[in-house]
Amino acid sequence: MSAGPPQPRTRALLRPVEWHGGFLLGVQELERHPEYRGPEYVELGAALAEGGHLDARIIGEAALRGLHDPQDLKRVWHCLARFGRNGSGPAP
Repeated sequence: MSAGPPQPRTRALLRPVEWHGGFLLGVQELERHPEYRGPEYVELGAALAEGGHLDARIIGEAALRGLHDPQDLKRVWHCLARFGRNGSGPAP
């Protein structure tokens, strides 16, 4: 069963979808903020980083591997979202 197109009342509530390039966080910047979620999450983020940077793809792939507590990865993501800069990645 398909939901179908939006009804007239709900169509008025829809907003355009805008692309966000994601966040990119350098390990050096991450290491400046151990007080935010705790030093253990800085260490985890630094261990996960690729090329000295952390992004949502890296955290997502770590979650899929299942080697880390999902709540720990969530806290690393909080650091990424709080201190990262717009990565301006390509739109899909």
